[in-house]
Amino acid sequence: MVIKGKAKFVTKAAAGKYFAKTGRELPVTKAHTITMPKRPFLKPGKAKYMKQEFPKLIDEIIERVIDELGGLS
Repeated sequence: MVIKGKAKFVTKAAAGKYFAKTGRELPVTKAHTITMPKRPFLKPGKAKYMKQEFPKLIDEIIERVIDELGGLS
């Protein structure tokens, strides 16, 4: 569906309602491959997370599991 010159994605249910009102079917885009460009600017964040935040997360998970089990014996 195009509204104000821009494509709008609609559900099948909404398309059915549109058809019921107007008698016209909306065009359907067939399955296709979309190639995403590489985003190297995300790597520094990933590296920082793996070095600083991930170990903290693992420690927190281990502490919660130990607490749930009633401590270490």
